[in-house]
Amino acid sequence: MGSYVGVMKVAARRIGMSYRAYMKRRAGGERWCTACRVWHPTAAFPKDADRFDGTAAKCRAAHNRIGRERYWNKRRETTCETQT
Repeated sequence: MGSYVGVMKVAARRIGMSYRAYMKRRAGGERWCTACRVWHPTAAFPKDADRFDGTAAKCRAAHNRIGRERYWNKRRETTCETQT
């Protein structure tokens, strides 16, 4: 794994920003949500002990939306199977 600075440079490049602009947003208490593709306050992200900064990559709203969609899609599949 690379250095912290290298990781941040890659993250900035991945979303199309300069490293300085990216770090300014991070220092201002914001994080990039990989699902919404929008900047959110750090408090909007759930904790994730496995990640280097201790917060998840997706905001709570996106995490909940994805989980809800997955639940209903799975429920529809099982309902369709039992009806046939």
